[in-house]
Amino acid sequence: MEPNLRHAIEGGHIWPALQPIVDIKSGALKGFEILARWDDPVLGEVKPLTFVPMFDEIGLINALSQSLLRRTCEAASAWNGAFTLAINVSPSQITIGTTADWIRSISAETNFPIDRIEVEVTENSLLTDNATTQDALRELVDAGISVSLDDYGTGYSNLSRLEAFPFRQIKIDAQFVSGLEQDARKRRIVSAVIGLSHSLGIPVVAEGVESETEHEVLREFGCEFAQGWLYGKATSLDAAAHLVSASPLSAPSPEHFPAMSPFEHFHQIKTLYRSAPVGLCFVNTEFRHVTANDAFAAIHGLDRSAIEGKTIYEIMDRETAEHAEDLLRGTTDKAQPPQIYSLRGKDIKVFAEKVVDATGEVIGFSLLSIDVTEMNRLFCQLMQSQEALSLGARPLP
Repeated sequence: MEPNLRHAIEGGHIWPALQPIVDIKSGALKGFEILARWDDPVLGEVKPLTFVPMFDEIGLINALSQSLLRRTCEAASAWNGAFTLAINVSPSQITIGTTADWIRSISAETNFPIDRIEVEVTENSLLTDNATTQDALRELVDAGISVSLDDYGTGYSNLSRLEAFPFRQIKIDAQFVSGLEQDARKRRIVSAVIGLSHSLGIPVVAEGVESETEHEVLREFGCEFAQGWLYGKATSLDAAAHLVSASPLSAPSPEHFPAMSPFEHFHQIKTLYRSAPVGLCFVNTEFRHVTANDAFAAIHGLDRSAIEGKTIYEIMDRETAEHAEDLLRGTTDKAQPPQIYSLRGKDIKVFAEKVVDATGEVIGFSLLSIDVTEMNRLFCQLMQSQEALSLGARPLP
C-alpha cells in the first residue's frame, strides 16, 4: 500500500484545491484553505476522509502536507495581494514537532511569506502530551506562523486551552452553521463561541456557510470570516489565481476584530440602563423580567432585586398584569400604541416593542416606562383654565 500512496503524491495525482475564506462584512477575500484532492487514474476520485487517515497511519502525512503546501506556495508566490494560505496538520504532525521546520523551508524555497501561512489544528490535537504540543505550537508562532483552532466545539472543548495555547483564530465547525437559521440552539452555540473568542481577542471563521441567511446571521453575531459553498467550492490553483486577481483583498491584521466585543457591548448597555432617566426593562417570552433599571423598579416601588426574575403577575395586580400581557402579545404581530397604566396612584405611560434574534424569532420584549402623572395633572389644569376662560368670554344675556 505504501508505494502506491507515495506514487500518488510524487505522480501529482493528489493535488491542492483552494477554498476561499472571505471577510463577512465586506466580502473581500482573506485567503484560502488548502484541501487535498485525489484523482487516481485507476480508482477515480478518492475522498479525503478515506485517504488522509491512510497517509497518517503509515507515516506519509508529512510528505502529503509538504507536497500540498509546496505546490500551492510555488504558484501563489506569483499572485498579487496579502492573502493567507491555511493548511491542516494532524495530531501526529504536531507531536513529531518538525512542522515549523518544513514550513520554514518551503517558505524560503518558494519565496512565499511565512507570516501569511496559517496552520490549522483540531481540538483532538490537544489531547496528546500537553507540554510537547504546547512547545510545538509555540515554535510555530515563534517562526511567524499563525495557528488556528479548527472544528471548535466538535472535540473536548476546554476553555483553559484557549488561554494556554497561542491561537490566532478559531474556526466554528460546519455542523453548527448548517441550518443555523432554523435551529435556535445552534444560534446560541455559535453566538456563545463568537462572544467567547472576541472576549479573548481572537477572530472567528465560520465553516460550511451555504446560504445567504446563514451569512446574515453570522454577520449580525459579529463573525469576521467565513468559508463555504456560498463563497466558492475548493478549486484549482489556476482558478484561485483568477479569483485573487478579480477580487478585493482583505489584508490579514491582528487588529481585525469588531469595533466592540460582546463584553464591551454588555457593559455599554448596562451603563445606558443605569443612567437612563426613564424606566427600562426586558421581559422574556414567559413574561418574566430579565433585566430592569432602578427607574423602572422605582415606578413599582421596588428594588431591582425584587423585580428581576419575577413575572408581571408577581409584581402587578392581576387585572393590570393581564392588560400588560395583552399589550406584549399584540406587539408580536404589529407595533402597538403606548398604553397608560395606573400604578401606586401614578399614571405610567408604557412603550412596548418586541425583541427578535437574527432570524426574526421573538425572544422577548423591551419596555420603556415614563411617569406622566405630573404631565397629566398640568394638562388637566390647562384644560380647566381654558374652559374657565371660555365661559368668562361669553356675552351677557
